[in-house]
Amino acid sequence: MFVKSRLDSFTLNKMIHVHNTRSANKIHLNFNRLTHTMSSYQTVGVALFNKLPISSHNVPIERFKKSMSEWLAINPFYKLSEFFACDKLNINF
Repeated sequence: MFVKSRLDSFTLNKMIHVHNTRSANKIHLNFNRLTHTMSSYQTVGVALFNKLPISSHNVPIERFKKSMSEWLAINPFYKLSEFFACDKLNINF
């Protein structure tokens, strides 16, 4: 919810470079040298949000919360590594 509610304050990859890549519409993650910074809620939140389908970027926040709550109730993850290892996220927004 942190990233979704502040989506306008983040920089997208397409704002960094002009290459038309698959990740152009994802939020740009800055390089983090320290493990403490890599595990901060802001960095992890952006990484989690980037894993979601692009259609989640344009959904109103109320619908986003409801869809994510329902999906996570059906598909519980006990570690972040399990979420990142998941190939297909079939979330209906």
